[in-house]
Amino acid sequence: MQSLLPGVLRTRPDVCSSTDWLLSLCRVYTSLYDLVATNDLEKEFGRRAEYAERADELLHVLLLKITSTDEPALRSALISATYALICGTTFAAGAKLDDCREQTVRLFYDYADADEPHGLVRTGICRCISDMLYPEIPEGDACFRFFRTSVREWAGALSAVGCWTGIPFDVALERIEVMNRNSYMFLDRTYDGAVKRAFEYYRQRLTVPRDPGNFDECYLQTLGRLYDVALQGNAYAPDTVLAGRIARFMGDYARMQPERNDEWLYSTSYVVHNLAGEIAGQLQQGGLQHIPEVSVQANAGFDI
Repeated sequence: MQSLLPGVLRTRPDVCSSTDWLLSLCRVYTSLYDLVATNDLEKEFGRRAEYAERADELLHVLLLKITSTDEPALRSALISATYALICGTTFAAGAKLDDCREQTVRLFYDYADADEPHGLVRTGICRCISDMLYPEIPEGDACFRFFRTSVREWAGALSAVGCWTGIPFDVALERIEVMNRNSYMFLDRTYDGAVKRAFEYYRQRLTVPRDPGNFDECYLQTLGRLYDVALQGNAYAPDTVLAGRIARFMGDYARMQPERNDEWLYSTSYVVHNLAGEIAGQLQQGGLQHIPEVSVQANAGFDI
């Protein structure tokens, strides 16, 4: 992985950066912070303090980006990223979370309370609400009622075979993620059967392409969401094999991209996340013989 990191870590956040760029940096920083903080690998992958400093810089940019973003699905993704960044890179999260909570409440009253949001807007709002409220269960809270009502409606609309008729793959995957959060964050296992059924259905119908040179770039986000859901676990066993296949495809795809474009960083962030998980898992099992090397430079491949 060391050969991969210099190109990634040369990138810096900026308020003019795209949402995908900022979310990808969040994935990289949280993955690397967790790897070095829990496995004593600062010598190999950099100091924990450095990643914490980078996370603080990124958090500042994310909060600025949120205030200048009108599109609700993008805004919710940015807000959710702030929670992941704070909780994943620092032990002193308290005061920093206040801004995130304020943005979540504002998002809710701007969109969920004023209208009946659908698609990625609704799943995004629900994800932010779960981030904001965990681990509390404030039954009388308007945000929590919206969250629970959404989960209940999605479960009720799921077919016997595990699909939502007429719902795009991306929305379906985000519904699975949010419904699963309802189970492990708020300890409501009512819909675990529906979550498992839906995951099995969409896992079987979403394929990982073999040829990164003949690939619809619109599908890249779908693969990222499938990767996230595959590793979520809880109502079903995590599918690390599927996640690994997606990460390898992401690496092949990244090698074909100009360095520092959005697609390159998005794909590379999943490679970093997957390799960090591989290294941590092997260390815990005592079976890591060498630190995996990976590069996204031309003609370089994985060594996992």
